[in-house]
Amino acid sequence: MSDWKRPASVPFPSIWRKFEGKKEVNGKKRQYWIQDISDDLLEPAINYMCTGFLPEEAICKYNKFIEDPLVVEEIRKLWEKVSEQKLGLICLTKNDSGQNEIAGVNMTYRSYKGESEDSSWVKTKKMKILLELIKYIYGIVEAYETLNIDHQLTALGLFVVPKYRGEGLGVQLLKSREDLCRAVGIPASLTLFTSLTSQAVAKKSGFTELVDVTHDELEKVNPDFVPPGIREAAKSMKYMYIVYK
Repeated sequence: MSDWKRPASVPFPSIWRKFEGKKEVNGKKRQYWIQDISDDLLEPAINYMCTGFLPEEAICKYNKFIEDPLVVEEIRKLWEKVSEQKLGLICLTKNDSGQNEIAGVNMTYRSYKGESEDSSWVKTKKMKILLELIKYIYGIVEAYETLNIDHQLTALGLFVVPKYRGEGLGVQLLKSREDLCRAVGIPASLTLFTSLTSQAVAKKSGFTELVDVTHDELEKVNPDFVPPGIREAAKSMKYMYIVYK
């Protein structure tokens, strides 16, 4: 990961968008806003990712990451590392007591052409397989050449708190990437979507398929890429992109 720094000209934390939910409660719709993950919200955000995202996201769920404390610790370390760029996004709302409450998190960060990741710190087999899988899928198509870009905003997970689902938060988080990218000078966003739900949300948010690889194809490359049950989430994994013109 590069030593890239967020431009000093872009205030941190910044609020990227405000919107109202879809559901009416007592005649009112809930108000939300999406901002940078500020320093005081980083640990709570990562905790939500550990307790909520890991049991649900297809790769993590079917590999049973949450049941292995060492894997959880390595993923936590990875999230902490990418958060140093100060590009992560968090969706907040007011609870019934008027206090700020986390409604969703997207662990976004910048990646660049020719990047060489140092994974020497990864010790668990499950994490090594995860990183190998991501590297393989990303390598199917040369994204930077195809899209004529040299860096982009990617992510290591998007999670919406269950009680706030159905409000369109996933779409809003993905769309708010454009606000962030334009401010910091990043031309595009690419992400691997692993379930039918996340793939549909990505498409609704304006993302286009760059790679669509089935689990059958992945299994031929490495059986460890396809844990039992993962086909329940989707028949394939989609590496999707959006370029901000």
